[in-house]
Amino acid sequence: MDESTSCLCFKLSSEKSSPGDIVALQWSPKMDLLAMAMKDGSVILNRLSWQRVWTAQPTDSAVTSLSWRPDGRVLAVAHADGTVLLRGLEDAKILHQFTIGVEISYLSWTIHPQVSYHSYKDESASFTPLLESLDESEGYCPRDPKNLTSLSGTPNILSIGDVGGRVYLYISGLFHAATINTQSPADTVLWTMFTSNLEHLCVVSLPRSCEQLRFHSFTIPLLKPRISELSYIAIQFGYISSLIKYMNGVLQSMMEAWEDVLLMMDTKLADYASTLPEGTTLADELLVLLACGRARLELRKFLVDELSEKGLQKLGQSIRLSYRSIKKTICCRLLSSISSLQYHLCELLGMARWYDRFGVVGLSPAEVQGCLNALGQFALKSHELLLVIDSSVKSGEVFFDWIIQVIRKLSGGTHPPGSRQCPDHVELALLMEFLKKRLAPTNKPGTKKQHFNLEIVGQYFDDQDLPYVMEKTLSSWEEILTKAGLDTTNTPWLISPQPSKSLAQLFHCLHKHLDRLFSKTNESLSHSVIPAHCWESAVYEGDTKITTKELQGLIGSFSMDQTSYLYFPAKSCMGCVEFSPNNSFGKVKHFNFIASNSNNISRNPTSIQNYNSDTLSVLLNASTPGDPSFLAQLSTETLLQLEDDCITSLNDSLMGAEDLGAFPAEILAVTGSRKIACVVSTSNRIRIYDVDVDINEDEDL
Repeated sequence: MDESTSCLCFKLSSEKSSPGDIVALQWSPKMDLLAMAMKDGSVILNRLSWQRVWTAQPTDSAVTSLSWRPDGRVLAVAHADGTVLLRGLEDAKILHQFTIGVEISYLSWTIHPQVSYHSYKDESASFTPLLESLDESEGYCPRDPKNLTSLSGTPNILSIGDVGGRVYLYISGLFHAATINTQSPADTVLWTMFTSNLEHLCVVSLPRSCEQLRFHSFTIPLLKPRISELSYIAIQFGYISSLIKYMNGVLQSMMEAWEDVLLMMDTKLADYASTLPEGTTLADELLVLLACGRARLELRKFLVDELSEKGLQKLGQSIRLSYRSIKKTICCRLLSSISSLQYHLCELLGMARWYDRFGVVGLSPAEVQGCLNALGQFALKSHELLLVIDSSVKSGEVFFDWIIQVIRKLSGGTHPPGSRQCPDHVELALLMEFLKKRLAPTNKPGTKKQHFNLEIVGQYFDDQDLPYVMEKTLSSWEEILTKAGLDTTNTPWLISPQPSKSLAQLFHCLHKHLDRLFSKTNESLSHSVIPAHCWESAVYEGDTKITTKELQGLIGSFSMDQTSYLYFPAKSCMGCVEFSPNNSFGKVKHFNFIASNSNNISRNPTSIQNYNSDTLSVLLNASTPGDPSFLAQLSTETLLQLEDDCITSLNDSLMGAEDLGAFPAEILAVTGSRKIACVVSTSNRIRIYDVDVDINEDEDL
């Protein structure tokens, strides 16, 4: 390059060795921080000085794309399995995560501070209980206000492209507001961009044949006027989805605390009952033993040999600890999370009743009320489980104490000092009820073998109807209204219980109601999308095709006077297409670049990045092996003045270029605000360049 044509150039600041294969990298838009995604699924955040800030450990799925939120506070990381992790700036903490169920090819985060945004004061911390943190193995505590505070704020949209030609719009990175289908299911989405007025979306995709690029434009008339409302919904969705995840972790911990030792005793009792004479039940034998103190020889041997005193004492202690742990979890965690979820659903109900603002985006009062009813049924079942635990503990203790006393008497043992040898009238009533209800034989589902209802707590955690249903009792309000002769079946103020449903079933029912609630908003916004134009451009020459991997990061953009210019690879040159404010594509130009000091060899763009509002940074590689590559700064104003299919010398039209020599450049990341460029080679070497360095000033120093 002729040094007299420009006083600006690149200066090699440092060269580092990568800790592994880099698949993507991106500078923070606000700080001297570089995020690097590695092939093993890990993510590394380094300072410009190469000091390590944090490392997110490898995952089972490779990273496919990175995107900083424009304020630099959150990094979105996409994985091949369709998972998106939103990580905090300070410590890589996962602020939120979700999955779209298909491989992700592109992430883009857009923030629109110029959009009117009515302030929303989140006061949930003042009205909802603070939840106990779960163990790491159980999940994480969701109601950490810092998490959602860092994700909410000025309206922003996370656009996600997949390998099936679809674009997903997530408000604040939390709420799936719309799915846009390019009608090209075999395409891989490479790039997306909103116009500055938020009314139009441009999508670039690559067909499976890799023979041309497809440019799609869409109009979303409902997005701009309702971005504030969608942001409010996103905040509530963030709380609700986190609470559902927390509640799922609570249910898992309750299942782990539940002991199945009573089921083993149930099996022993069922085996013994199968040996009884026809017409005789186990309950009958035990009632005779209770009333008369007599037992058949077979029953004596079963109690003394099969059950034993020590075995029953150990069993009773294990059951008490298990039930105590479950009861504490319900009281301290589950009921608190139900209260918090009710608060946020009531917030949504108030929004939904304001139709002019929230009803038009699909938020339905009837759907919110359905969620509140489902939550109420889940809460009633939780309280029912508490009653079952209390009842099981009381009657179980009486039953086990009585059986232990019988075994001592049958085996000739002595009773501990101070212990009662006979139950009192209260214990006798509990014992009679236990023998009548819990030892009544029932048929085991799927088998002809009978079993008992000795243990009825575990059935609440199975995703099926309850085998043993508690007797229904009217609440105080139901009794008052029933005595007054009022119908209580269809009133929204009284939650109808579901006596035959388990806790797990009602939780899944609640989950389905919430999914349906938020899907209405997704459907409303998705159905409002209007496809405007689709245009194609070839990206190959002859039999040479460009792969999807080679096209990652090749699309750059530049806006001027509300008109956007998209830069892309086309054949062996760089193309530029105009995207006008009326959501249509305009004229197309193609530029061929040569280096006059390298026998006029044509250069192919392998990475195009926006350096600032006036400049593009481009990696230009020669098609002939061994020829030098260039890192160039292109003036967008100069490019727009060039004619179509012109051949441009690096000496004539560029703001600056760096001869990379034999350095096999592959990936480029630039930040105009910090005047830095980072180039990664195929051999995992990293070069950091200072950009826009004044040669004369540098020489004077």
